[in-house]
Amino acid sequence: FMGKYMKTATMAYKVRFLANVYSNTYNNYVAKSSATPNPLLPEFAEDQQVVNTAAFLLGGGIEKRRGSATRLQGIYGGEVLLGYSTNAESMSYGNAMDADYNAPTSTFFNTGGGVGGSGSQSSRVIERELGSTFFAGARGYVGVEYFIAPKISLGAEVGYTLGVQLNGNQRTVSETFDAGTLQTVNVEAKTFRNQGITGFGMGLDNANAGVNLNFYF
Repeated sequence: FMGKYMKTATMAYKVRFLANVYSNTYNNYVAKSSATPNPLLPEFAEDQQVVNTAAFLLGGGIEKRRGSATRLQGIYGGEVLLGYSTNAESMSYGNAMDADYNAPTSTFFNTGGGVGGSGSQSSRVIERELGSTFFAGARGYVGVEYFIAPKISLGAEVGYTLGVQLNGNQRTVSETFDAGTLQTVNVEAKTFRNQGITGFGMGLDNANAGVNLNFYF
């Protein structure tokens, strides 16, 4: 979403906001743990992975324009951008891990979502956080607007963004059977995301030539 406040006929304050939130569920059936399986009437257990992702972007800046007395107007300006994204996964398994079955048949869920097969597992992931990402940058842009009605215009712009990205640590929680206590225990591990790399870059955006529909009040 993008909004403008026209301070004058040739200058506006501009803000933009983006919020994308997704939740995807992946199910898989595996052979149910049983001391006496019946090959003619097989039983199954359901494993599930839920992947939650979210991304937010907030921007603000100044826009100027030329040719304000005509339908076709040129625009240019600059913005400051702040962004945040996160990805978290949770897994549940139909076959319990206990003293009777300390390496039950379970699904190998892919990082980011999806089924990668199944097999006997003495340790299996139940939680996975891929680490938060923080972004800050500056963007300059140029474009055009064409007024198809007195207060309605179609516009397009192309920009160049310079930014820095900070990656948070990954976190993984696995469950495993402790033969000493005869109990299932959770083991937590934290690792640097991308080996702790901080990203810095610059590049052209809107190369696919998206068109904006603008309403002025």
